Amino acid sequence: MNDVDRRVAQLNPVRLEDVRDAERTPEAALLLERLLDQPIPGSRRTRSPGLRHPRAAGRRARLPVVVGVTLVLAGSAIGWAITTTSARDTVSIQCLNAGGGDTIIPAVTGDPVADCAAQWRRDTGSEPPPLIAYDNGHGGITVAPADRAPLPGATPLPEGATQNVAIVQVQRSLDDLVGGLNSGCFDNPTAVEMTTGILARFGMQDWTVEPAPPADLSGSSNEWCVDTAILDPETRTVSLRALGGPMPADAPYAQLAARLRSLSTECIPLDAMTQRVGSILDELGISEARNEVQLTEIREHDAPCATVTETVGGSIFLALRGPAAT
Repeated sequence: MNDVDRRVAQLNPVRLEDVRDAERTPEAALLLERLLDQPIPGSRRTRSPGLRHPRAAGRRARLPVVVGVTLVLAGSAIGWAITTTSARDTVSIQCLNAGGGDTIIPAVTGDPVADCAAQWRRDTGSEPPPLIAYDNGHGGITVAPADRAPLPGATPLPEGATQNVAIVQVQRSLDDLVGGLNSGCFDNPTAVEMTTGILARFGMQDWTVEPAPPADLSGSSNEWCVDTAILDPETRTVSLRALGGPMPADAPYAQLAARLRSLSTECIPLDAMTQRVGSILDELGISEARNEVQLTEIREHDAPCATVTETVGGSIFLALRGPAAT
């Protein structure tokens, strides 16, 4: 068993057979992609400062308010939600597209149909046909055109069914490069305190946080950071892991996070936040048109101020939430 196999076996939310046949599940495909870009213990951490283009075209999505895909690639670590309870306790979605292929995206609103409809617009520049969300039988959610035969083993979800929005928001917040576990290099006490605060913010204060095991933080001369959170809805537990070192400060996504961090001290409406973020992207030369960033706006009328989170997985994903201008 090599180092990659050992790391998969330790976390083990996806069967190794599925990883070897990555097209069987979106979770396995994401796991394989992440592991190929994840340094193994004892190796020198390297990461290209460039951006890998996603398969989808960059087109901004404006989505309405929506009041664990066992795996989603996000941040400089893996975002996990172990789906032992329900496909709705997931943090990503498989969207079947117009050409018969698929795109795997991180959940943003918690409404899988709305998220995949936005992805369809990015892919095609046109309005999507009627879409249906399915429990795909592999612990995740697949969204497909209503006129397409469901995949084997897939079961339609009730119309209007949503993912667990709190879990989606907690995972994004933990993976966030602006203010989450990937915003710096944190030790166990600091990461536990941050995770506890994020859970409380979304009404999940009854969850337990388990620190990263000592083995994650020893046995190497490299600096390891507690940068990964594994959510288990069945046991209401967040298990922290240290799977990588600090982000390279000159990477475009790190430079963007540093600029976005300065916006967190201001209380501005969503439209103003969108304009500010757009200006920062232009200044850094990060382009939606070149598929380097996907920006989603979610209007939340009860929110006092707009917020922005940044996660990375093939592209930069920005989620802006907040109230419209009064």
